[in-house]
This record gives sequence, C-alpha cells and structure tokens, in this order.
Amino acid sequence: MKKLITTALLALSGVISATAQPTLTSSINPAVGDKFRIQYCDTTGINKGASGAAVTWNYSTLSITSADTSEYVACSSTPDCASFPGATLANVVYIGSSPSYNYFITNSSRFAHLGNSYSFGVSVAVNPEDFFRFPMTYGSSFRDTVLYQNSDSTGFYQYKYVDSIIYDGYGTLTLPTGTTPNVMRIHRIYVETDSFYTSSGPDVNSYRYDYYEWYKDGFHSPVLLMYYDTAMGGASQIFDVNYYKQLAGVSALQNVNAMPEFTIAPNPATENIVLTFADMAANNDITFSLSDVAGKQYQTPISIADHITNNRFTYPTDKLPAGIYFVTLRNSTASTTHKITVIK
Repeated sequence: MKKLITTALLALSGVISATAQPTLTSSINPAVGDKFRIQYCDTTGINKGASGAAVTWNYSTLSITSADTSEYVACSSTPDCASFPGATLANVVYIGSSPSYNYFITNSSRFAHLGNSYSFGVSVAVNPEDFFRFPMTYGSSFRDTVLYQNSDSTGFYQYKYVDSIIYDGYGTLTLPTGTTPNVMRIHRIYVETDSFYTSSGPDVNSYRYDYYEWYKDGFHSPVLLMYYDTAMGGASQIFDVNYYKQLAGVSALQNVNAMPEFTIAPNPATENIVLTFADMAANNDITFSLSDVAGKQYQTPISIADHITNNRFTYPTDKLPAGIYFVTLRNSTASTTHKITVIK
C-alpha cells in the first residue's frame, strides 16, 4: 500500500505567507492543468535535516536517477470517477507508461484523499483521508484515522492508517535548480495495518512510514519530498527523495524551479569549465560569478546570455590557482552555487 500513498502525495503543495512564520492555507489546492515532472534522486548521503524555525536545508547536490510525470485532470475524464462520489479533482501519475489515479476533495478547510485506481483495481477510502486541514501554522499538528478497502479475485484487502501531520519547520531550501526562501516543512507519519482476508483467514501486517515534505507559495506540489520506511520498533531508512519541476498549470509563472537545469564539466577542471543548459529560451537574465573558499571573488557577475553558444557557456580556468572554487548563478528569482576543483 505504500506505493499508493507515495503517488497520492506526488502533487500536493503548500502556501506560505510572506511572514516570518509562514502559514499553510487552502490556496494550496491544485487545479486542472497543473503538470509536474517528478525527479527521483540518488539517496546516498541524503538525510531529512533539522526541524525548527529559520532552518537552512541544502540539497544542491541531488542527482536525478529517473523521472515520472504527474498531472491534475477533471475527475470526469478518468476511467473510475464514478467510484469516488464528491471528488473535485483527479491526479494521474505516469509511472513509465502506466497511469495511476488519485481522487481528491478540495475546499477552504481541507485537502482530502478519496482513494486510488490502478490497473489491478480500485481502493476506496471508507472515510476520506485529510492530507491537510487549513490553516496550519508552525508547530501545529493533527491526527486522522482512515480506512481503505478493495478486493480482487484473490481476496479482500483492508488498509488502516493512523496519520499524524506536523508542521515542524520553515526556512530556506536549496536544490540543484536554485535557492528558495520562505519554505515550510511538513512531517507526515503513517502507522499502517494491512489486512488481507481469504478463505484461510486474515493475514495482518503493520508498518510505519515517515514523509518529509517542503512547500512553497504558488507551487501546487511539494518542492521536495523524502520518504523514510521505518520498521515497527526498528531502524528508519530513507527510501525515496524526489523534487519537482512544473511543466504546465496556473502557477507555472511562479515556479520555484526558476533556474534552468544545467551541468558543469569537467570537474576537476584544468583549462575550462563548460556549463551546458537544458533550455535558455526564457532565462536571459542569469549571471555567472566565481569565488574561492576564502570568499575572494575571481569573477564578478557577468551575463551568461552575452557569452553563450548553443546553450553552452565556457569559462577559462587555466589562469586560476589550483584549488576549490564556487560557481554561483543568479537570476531575478533564484540562485544556485556549485563547487568545482581546479587542478594543474
């Protein structure tokens, strides 16, 4: 059942006011036409970081290993809408070429999940699962108990969750695409009991999952999500790290992933470093600067648009002393910094 939870969470979002302690409100609610790329990352060396006020979370070195697509659509356009009365919105996640659907109720006081449909069946919430109850402020929390049921030719399945949702931190988040201030984090704890009933009797298992989700005003999906699989009474292990890029939708102009994707090579460098951008069409205001570990600036900000060819920006390093340097790219809405090494 944990895959059902994960796909249901793939396109949530938070809304933050411009105050010191941002507040989650019902303007989180996504809309038909919102579309995102879910970018799965290598979990090696990654951890959830600290909770608390004015935290800095730095995940600038995340490395993408694969990607799926998530899109919000009208419930009526999906094959199983009739199984989810009251659904105001559906989310389709393409895992490879296979679609899975999640169904939601959205209003001014809650964002609730009604269930899932997959190629292998439909799982319906006996009582809707509240992903959010609005408003939420730093330090607030709530608990919810939800029951999902489905059946197929092998038997009857029941999934019971006791959920704890905690707003446990806010601050600044850095991803490979840039740095975003006024981000808040939700810690979501699931304690799950799975029951599978057949003619030979029930088979019952218990699990715990911890999700850490970062949200930003105007972005109708988590900015970043980490999923920990926690054995009951045992160790907690990170299972997934995903960050999100908006491809279409009402908040596309407020996309927190405002810095275009790029790579830096070679690293270490001897003569040049080359920044190769995925797409520079709408990013003509990016500047490049370079400093060393002591903060000495070797290159003041220059416009990349004035020096780029075929989405490639080349910077000479042959006259730099050997050592460690920091490349900073900045535009009107975001910045990102990457470490490079120059050798002789």
